[in-house]
Amino acid sequence: MKLVLNDSDLLKIPMKTISQIIDEGIFTINKDSFQFASTDRAMICMIELKLLSTAFEEYVVDKEYSIGLNLENFADVLARATKKDKLTLEVKEGKLIVTLEGTGKRRFALPILDIKKEDLPDVSNLEFTAKVTMNTNLLSEAIRDVELVGESILFKANENGFFIEGGSEMSTTTTEVLKDSPDLIELEVKTPSKARYPLDYISKVIALKELSNDITIEFANDFPCKISSKILDKIYFSMIIAPRVE
Repeated sequence: MKLVLNDSDLLKIPMKTISQIIDEGIFTINKDSFQFASTDRAMICMIELKLLSTAFEEYVVDKEYSIGLNLENFADVLARATKKDKLTLEVKEGKLIVTLEGTGKRRFALPILDIKKEDLPDVSNLEFTAKVTMNTNLLSEAIRDVELVGESILFKANENGFFIEGGSEMSTTTTEVLKDSPDLIELEVKTPSKARYPLDYISKVIALKELSNDITIEFANDFPCKISSKILDKIYFSMIIAPRVE
């Protein structure tokens, strides 16, 4: 197996988010894609990552691989990559070899762990009543605003736009993304919807602003939300987060 990425950010950025929520997991590599899917230990969040073979400069996979890794260690190694570094992944002698090649060549060997494959919940039939696609930077700023005043975040959507709220008895904040805003790319509302989510999970999507300009949020009343980002023919990333019911 040999995978070569010219743009290391395609793996580096989502792994930063994943490693802050899930401590270890299994990557599946087949002829079509480099994949990861897992839940956190509290079963509050499920994350899916799919890097398509077309995202790689070189993609040589002779069989299907299942590679168990400590995700914090993997993310820390990827964080050492610069924009100019070419990233290579290989499996040799029970280890994942990560090579960063720019002005010099740096090589890391990470142990492949024997991790039991988990049974993931079926999320294919979740029925959302609101779908919002918006500017990722604006979502990140709204989340940062909520971090100043609260521990949970409220999403609301109606025919007029998308609203992000947070606060406590002392302080509150609201970000309005109205339907005529250039930052609102798509708004589909079957019925007015609102739900509250744990901020410590939602805040992890801030890193995705470095991956894509657009991000999609799907939710319903007091129902899980799905936050996803993609680049055509390269990458798909999603988080499904359970609601916080108060």
